[in-house]
Amino acid sequence: MVTLHPGAQMGFLRQTAVAGSTRPVLEEASSMSRVAAAAGKAREAEAALEAAEGDEAHKLVKAAGVYADALADLEALGGEEAGEALAARVLKGLGFSDADLTRGCDTFSGGWQMRIGLAKVLLQEPEVLLLDEPSNHLDAAAKTWLGDYLASYPYSLMLVSHDAPLMEAACTHVAEVSSGRLSSYAGGWKAFQQLRAQKMVNDRSELEKLDKEAAELEAFIRRFGAKATMAAQANSRKLRLAKLDVRRQELRAVVASDRQAAIASEAAEAASEGGEAALALVGSGRMAVKLHKPPRSTREQLVVSKAAVGHNGGPSATLDDAVLGDIDFKLERHMRVAMLGPNGAGKSTLLHALGGRPGKLHGGHIEEGDGVEVGLFTQDLAQDLPMDTCAAEYVLSCRPVGALTYQDARNACGGLGLAGDSAERPLHQLSGGEKARAAMAAYVVTPHTTCLFDEPTNHLDPPAIEALAQGLYDHSEAGGCVVVSSHNETFMRALQPTHVLRVGDGKATLTRGPPEEHEWPSAANKGMTKRTDPPKSQKAKAAVKEPPAPSASADETCKLDFKEAKKLRNRLKTVTSKMERLEVKIAGFDEEMAALGADMGTIGEISAKQEAAKAELEELEMEWLELEDMLT
Repeated sequence: MVTLHPGAQMGFLRQTAVAGSTRPVLEEASSMSRVAAAAGKAREAEAALEAAEGDEAHKLVKAAGVYADALADLEALGGEEAGEALAARVLKGLGFSDADLTRGCDTFSGGWQMRIGLAKVLLQEPEVLLLDEPSNHLDAAAKTWLGDYLASYPYSLMLVSHDAPLMEAACTHVAEVSSGRLSSYAGGWKAFQQLRAQKMVNDRSELEKLDKEAAELEAFIRRFGAKATMAAQANSRKLRLAKLDVRRQELRAVVASDRQAAIASEAAEAASEGGEAALALVGSGRMAVKLHKPPRSTREQLVVSKAAVGHNGGPSATLDDAVLGDIDFKLERHMRVAMLGPNGAGKSTLLHALGGRPGKLHGGHIEEGDGVEVGLFTQDLAQDLPMDTCAAEYVLSCRPVGALTYQDARNACGGLGLAGDSAERPLHQLSGGEKARAAMAAYVVTPHTTCLFDEPTNHLDPPAIEALAQGLYDHSEAGGCVVVSSHNETFMRALQPTHVLRVGDGKATLTRGPPEEHEWPSAANKGMTKRTDPPKSQKAKAAVKEPPAPSASADETCKLDFKEAKKLRNRLKTVTSKMERLEVKIAGFDEEMAALGADMGTIGEISAKQEAAKAELEELEMEWLELEDMLT
């Protein structure tokens, strides 16, 4: 059960949240803020006061008191002007310009509407703030701003994210969901990595210890289970073994999950650092993305001549309405193009124009070569899925009948981590990330020669991102052309761009070679401010301390105990070996006596030897039990 304190507010940003409003951005973002709520109460109180002017005196006094309290609450928050200034600061931090603040929300793409939704829940300032992948659709500068903002957030915050720098900046605790369990660690992302690494060592050590104990218990049961005099001890060990098996099964699942979690956390850390070194860390993922082989086509894929592109093209559009103009370049097979430029420069608009979206080309020409098939993957594609269909069926429906089998569709989903039951569940039951994977799976099974991607890594975790980068690289090597706009530096570096399409200042220019080092987001990212001043108890828990060095006397005691235990273990091995030889000898006496037939004299001699061997074995068994008890 989850209980929210009476009077406390909870704010929740889903991965698929959009503003869904035609109001101006500033008005929509601040519509649920504390200032807006206080101003609304003040207006209601003022209206109630005006309505009470003709009533009895005590009602008028009461209404006046309510109005005065409402005004005091509003003034305590700084007034409506302060609220508007805060909303503008939050929106600008998330990348909006002054001109954007008066634009209608419906004029923005889904990615920018996500930012409006994020600004709206931040300005609400709830006592409990729940954010699900809030850094999706954000560039490096906006991510840094968000990390700094959340680091100083005055209330409780719960964050679901694959963004390691954001988690380190914003969080004082990390909760990990693994093997159906929730484990909580005090400290930020780096402290979590240290503590979880130690937990993984402890889990493996415990499993090894229990496996060894189980083997000893099984050996005892095999040796003594059939002896009437040892039945109680054997049954006791059977019960102990049953309990051990439950815990061993749990630990095996935990250890296996630990390996996968380690891959994900290392990949998230790598994503925060950028650079080619990240590839070795995320390369351990098991996902694989294989795009459909590009059809045969001409070397020149798209030829752009004197083109101008904008938001609302068509017969009435003019060059003055264009966002980018005088564009000239060619896209060819085997190209891997990184599209770079600031927010609002027109990257998405240009990609949509290259993809043939209506209304984007204001002038000039974009011509396709013979046999060219252009595919556009956009930020908003997952929002348009048929929600009552399962992922595998949707992928199958995107190809002509007979082009794919149902298993092919499932394999495509599984390659992006949407495996098992997830591929069979209706899309409306899937998370935003799972929907994005379904949309990506449908894209990769469709034959394209030129692949255009607008922020394809939103909602994908690091292993899936690395798998996608490898798949796009392989596609270009097979003769395809790939153009990508993304804020994910690790993904873009893994793609190994052959060209850069720089968009800005109303122009788009294609050049050969990868981006310059200073053009990567990490070069301009100065880092985030760590969330500060957790309670003292949290600081104490978050500290990772070295164990104190043992004293000389304690160390000597440990050495003596170890030496004695070693002697006992060696003796146990000797006794076990003697017991095994005696058991073979006793069994051999049985075979000899059976072969002698009626020679009772010889049989009697052998029987006496056998009884002596059994007596010796019994003595050894008693010693074996004593040694085992001393060692447990």
